[in-house]
Amino acid sequence: MSEINAGFAPAETDVAASGDDLLGRTLDRIPFSVYHLLLVVILGLVGFVEGYDTAITGALLVLARGPLHLTAADTPWLVVVPTAAVVASVFVGSLLNDRFSRKNLMQFGIVVTTLFTLLIPLAETADQLIALRILGSIGVGFAIPAAYPIGAELLPAQHRRTFATIYELVLATAFVLLPFLGFLLAHNPDGFRLIALPGGLALFVVPVLVHFIVPQSPAGSSAGDAPGPRRPRSTG
Repeated sequence: MSEINAGFAPAETDVAASGDDLLGRTLDRIPFSVYHLLLVVILGLVGFVEGYDTAITGALLVLARGPLHLTAADTPWLVVVPTAAVVASVFVGSLLNDRFSRKNLMQFGIVVTTLFTLLIPLAETADQLIALRILGSIGVGFAIPAAYPIGAELLPAQHRRTFATIYELVLATAFVLLPFLGFLLAHNPDGFRLIALPGGLALFVVPVLVHFIVPQSPAGSSAGDAPGPRRPRSTG
């Protein structure tokens, strides 16, 4: 009996692999449509918001120095620790992307990042600002690593390189936009509060768009969204 079961195991693995290959070829044959363009826009918006909320630290360091009386001792906590939180969360998010729904992880990351960015205007002390930045940075690692695999999986093969270029472009745009906004708000005592509003108010827009427009992973749906070995077939 063990020899019979051992003989069925490779065949079952081959069936699973061929099913995934068939799904991939089917998705690649779907012509580029308005819906694909909408996916690129939504995922690009995710990249822009996450890039904005990530790069805002530099602007806060300058704009909040006077109003919140930031000291030299606060600088490492506002710059280094949130950056370390981003790196750690990216590592954890990348590990979880292949085990759980990428869409759900991305939504979780967006909500965490934008929520704590939205609370920055309410900060009255340097400690509160530092705590909000550290907590908000945790969400980045769940959103950014998930957006690109989702787009690469849902878009036809010939458009994936274009999507990667657009995704990196919107990230870079967010990084470039923040210093410009910081320059405009440099003499405003509430500048650090105003510069946080665009990234924070995205909480009420981006997660909703992702929920209704971005589908769950087709590969995960075909496998029942349950990683692990498949159940052996009954032989009667």
